[in-house]
Amino acid sequence: TASNNTNTTMYQTMLRGYLEECLDATRNVYTRFLDPLTQNLTVALNHLESHVIVGMQSNLEETLQRWIHITLGACSEHPKYSTLKHTLTKSLKIHGEKKTNENVIVKGLGRTSFPDTAKFDMDLQNLISACIEEDEIVYERAIELYEEQRRWVL
Repeated sequence: TASNNTNTTMYQTMLRGYLEECLDATRNVYTRFLDPLTQNLTVALNHLESHVIVGMQSNLEETLQRWIHITLGACSEHPKYSTLKHTLTKSLKIHGEKKTNENVIVKGLGRTSFPDTAKFDMDLQNLISACIEEDEIVYERAIELYEEQRRWVL
Protein backbone atom coordinates (compact mmCIF):
# COMPACT_ATOMS: atom_id res chain seq x y z
CA THR A 1 0.00 0.00 0.00
CA ALA A 2 1.28 3.43 -0.90
CA SER A 3 0.72 6.74 0.81
CA ASN A 4 0.78 10.24 -0.63
CA ASN A 5 1.92 11.99 2.57
CA THR A 6 4.41 11.42 5.35
CA ASN A 7 1.82 11.10 8.15
CA THR A 8 1.34 7.34 8.49
CA THR A 9 -0.81 7.33 11.64
CA MET A 10 -3.96 6.13 9.88
CA TYR A 11 -1.97 3.61 7.84
CA GLN A 12 -0.35 2.24 11.00
CA THR A 13 -3.74 1.95 12.72
CA MET A 14 -5.20 0.00 9.79
CA LEU A 15 -2.12 -2.23 9.47
CA ARG A 16 -2.08 -2.97 13.20
CA GLY A 17 -5.79 -3.86 13.12
CA TYR A 18 -5.28 -6.12 10.12
CA LEU A 19 -2.28 -7.92 11.64
CA GLU A 20 -4.02 -8.42 14.98
CA GLU A 21 -7.25 -9.64 13.37
CA CYS A 22 -5.57 -11.88 10.80
CA LEU A 23 -2.46 -12.95 12.70
CA ASP A 24 -2.86 -16.63 11.80
CA ALA A 25 -3.08 -15.79 8.10
CA THR A 26 -0.17 -13.35 8.11
CA ARG A 27 2.37 -15.16 10.30
CA ASN A 28 5.35 -16.62 8.44
CA VAL A 29 3.64 -16.95 5.06
CA TYR A 30 6.80 -18.15 3.25
CA THR A 31 7.13 -21.03 5.69
CA ARG A 32 3.44 -21.85 5.38
CA PHE A 33 3.59 -21.68 1.57
CA LEU A 34 6.66 -23.93 1.34
CA ASP A 35 5.38 -26.40 3.96
CA PRO A 36 1.60 -26.13 4.23
CA LEU A 37 1.20 -29.42 6.12
CA THR A 38 3.50 -29.05 9.13
CA GLN A 39 4.53 -25.38 8.73
CA ASN A 40 8.00 -26.36 9.88
CA LEU A 41 10.87 -24.00 9.03
CA THR A 42 13.38 -26.80 8.36
CA VAL A 43 10.98 -28.60 6.01
CA ALA A 44 10.17 -25.29 4.30
CA LEU A 45 13.87 -24.59 3.70
CA ASN A 46 14.34 -28.10 2.28
CA HIS A 47 11.40 -27.55 -0.08
CA LEU A 48 12.84 -24.18 -1.12
CA GLU A 49 16.19 -25.76 -1.96
CA SER A 50 14.67 -28.77 -3.74
CA HIS A 51 11.73 -27.36 -5.66
CA VAL A 52 12.08 -23.62 -6.29
CA ILE A 53 13.97 -21.60 -8.86
CA VAL A 54 14.57 -18.36 -7.02
CA GLY A 55 14.08 -15.07 -8.84
CA MET A 56 14.09 -11.48 -7.80
CA GLN A 57 11.21 -9.25 -8.85
CA SER A 58 13.69 -6.48 -9.64
CA ASN A 59 15.27 -8.67 -12.34
CA LEU A 60 12.43 -10.73 -13.74
CA GLU A 61 14.02 -10.98 -17.19
CA GLU A 62 17.13 -12.72 -15.81
CA THR A 63 14.96 -15.02 -13.69
CA LEU A 64 12.93 -16.03 -16.74
CA GLN A 65 16.13 -16.65 -18.71
CA ARG A 66 17.40 -18.89 -15.93
CA TRP A 67 14.12 -20.77 -15.70
CA ILE A 68 14.05 -21.31 -19.48
CA HIS A 69 17.68 -22.49 -19.49
CA ILE A 70 17.03 -25.01 -16.71
CA THR A 71 13.76 -26.19 -18.28
CA LEU A 72 15.33 -26.67 -21.71
CA GLY A 73 18.26 -28.54 -20.17
CA ALA A 74 15.91 -30.90 -18.35
CA CYS A 75 13.73 -31.46 -21.44
CA SER A 76 16.43 -31.84 -24.10
CA GLU A 77 15.30 -35.40 -24.97
CA HIS A 78 11.63 -34.48 -25.33
CA PRO A 79 10.24 -35.28 -28.82
CA LYS A 80 8.87 -31.73 -29.19
CA TYR A 81 11.97 -30.01 -27.80
CA SER A 82 12.30 -27.56 -30.73
CA THR A 83 8.68 -26.42 -30.32
CA LEU A 84 9.17 -26.04 -26.58
CA LYS A 85 12.37 -24.04 -27.10
CA HIS A 86 10.72 -21.78 -29.69
CA THR A 87 7.70 -21.13 -27.45
CA LEU A 88 9.76 -20.40 -24.34
CA THR A 89 12.25 -18.08 -26.04
CA LYS A 90 9.41 -16.27 -27.83
CA SER A 91 7.62 -15.69 -24.52
CA LEU A 92 10.84 -14.31 -23.01
CA LYS A 93 11.11 -11.72 -25.80
CA ILE A 94 7.50 -10.63 -25.20
CA HIS A 95 8.06 -10.22 -21.46
CA GLY A 96 10.48 -7.28 -21.56
CA GLU A 97 8.56 -4.67 -19.54
CA LYS A 98 10.37 -3.35 -16.48
CA LYS A 99 8.53 -2.11 -13.37
CA THR A 100 9.56 -0.34 -10.21
CA ASN A 101 7.73 0.06 -6.92
CA GLU A 102 9.63 2.99 -5.42
CA ASN A 103 7.30 5.80 -6.46
CA VAL A 104 3.95 5.40 -8.13
CA ILE A 105 1.74 8.05 -9.66
CA VAL A 106 -1.89 7.37 -8.80
CA LYS A 107 -4.52 9.28 -10.76
CA GLY A 108 -6.08 11.86 -8.45
CA LEU A 109 -3.51 11.37 -5.68
CA GLY A 110 -0.28 12.45 -7.37
CA ARG A 111 3.04 10.86 -6.43
CA THR A 112 2.85 8.18 -3.75
CA SER A 113 5.48 6.13 -1.97
CA PHE A 114 5.64 3.19 0.41
CA PRO A 115 5.91 4.03 4.12
CA ASP A 116 9.17 3.36 5.96
CA THR A 117 8.39 0.68 8.55
CA ALA A 118 11.43 1.75 10.59
CA LYS A 119 9.47 4.91 11.44
CA PHE A 120 6.40 3.02 12.69
CA ASP A 121 5.49 2.84 16.38
CA MET A 122 7.68 0.32 18.23
CA ASP A 123 4.74 -1.95 19.12
CA LEU A 124 3.78 -2.18 15.45
CA GLN A 125 7.39 -2.86 14.44
CA ASN A 126 7.46 -5.69 17.01
CA LEU A 127 4.17 -7.10 15.68
CA ILE A 128 5.52 -7.04 12.12
CA SER A 129 8.75 -8.73 13.29
CA ALA A 130 6.75 -11.48 15.01
CA CYS A 131 4.82 -12.09 11.79
CA ILE A 132 7.93 -12.45 9.63
CA GLU A 133 10.42 -14.05 12.02
CA GLU A 134 10.75 -17.35 10.08
CA ASP A 135 10.15 -15.65 6.75
CA GLU A 136 13.33 -13.62 7.22
CA ILE A 137 15.30 -16.88 7.47
CA VAL A 138 13.58 -18.24 4.34
CA TYR A 139 14.25 -14.94 2.54
CA GLU A 140 17.96 -14.96 3.43
CA ARG A 141 18.25 -18.52 2.12
CA ALA A 142 16.38 -17.50 -1.03
CA ILE A 143 18.93 -14.72 -1.62
CA GLU A 144 21.75 -17.27 -1.26
CA LEU A 145 20.01 -19.64 -3.69
CA TYR A 146 19.45 -16.78 -6.11
CA GLU A 147 23.18 -16.12 -6.24
CA GLU A 148 23.97 -19.84 -6.57
CA GLN A 149 21.39 -20.33 -9.33
CA ARG A 150 22.62 -17.26 -11.23
CA ARG A 151 25.91 -19.09 -11.79
CA TRP A 152 24.06 -21.96 -13.47
CA VAL A 153 23.30 -19.72 -16.46
CA LEU A 154 25.90 -16.97 -16.47
